Order: sequence, then C-alpha cells, then structure tokens
Amino acid sequence: TFFRANRKHIVNLRMIEKVEPFFNGGLLLEIKGGEKIEVSRRQAVRFKEMMSL
Repeated sequence: TFFRANRKHIVNLRMIEKVEPFFNGGLLLEIKGGEKIEVSRRQAVRFKEMMSL
C-alpha cells in the first residue's frame, strides 16, 4: 500500500522503519535505506488515521 506523504513523495508503507513527530504537527518517516521523508500536516492527520496512531 502506498501513501502520499507530501507533494513530492509517495511512500510504500511496507518500507517505513520509523515514525517521529516533526515540526508544526507533521511527521518524519524514516524508510529502509535511511532516507527521511517529511509528512505534511494535512497528510499527517490522514496517516495517523490509516495507521491507527
């Protein structure tokens, strides 16, 4: 399953290793390979609902 983290990135949910709170209500996802991707505030709300956080 894929998720649009922001305007630039679509993330495969199976590749997420870590989720951290980020600036201004957003989230920071760390995916396999060490890349970090910022989730926008709007998408962070949707992500939390999807993942039941």
